[in-house]
Amino acid sequence: MEQILTLTNKSALSITAIDEVLSFDEKEIVLSSDGKKIVIKGDGLKVKSFDSEEKRFESDGEVFSVTYKDGAATVKKLFK
Repeated sequence: MEQILTLTNKSALSITAIDEVLSFDEKEIVLSSDGKKIVIKGDGLKVKSFDSEEKRFESDGEVFSVTYKDGAATVKKLFK
């Protein structure tokens, strides 16, 4: 499944193809997508919405990084 990540002004984040929100607080949000973890780090993070049927996730807050973790391999995207 194709995944689309949109980050607007380092604060409004939208990601498609999300299976589950595993955990969240003001500093970190952990998502699950196709058996892999996505870790969002930032400040003042808030889950704005999550639709499990449409597999769409949205958050607000200042985003510092989005890290995709696939077993031993890690691909990291930084937004600073």
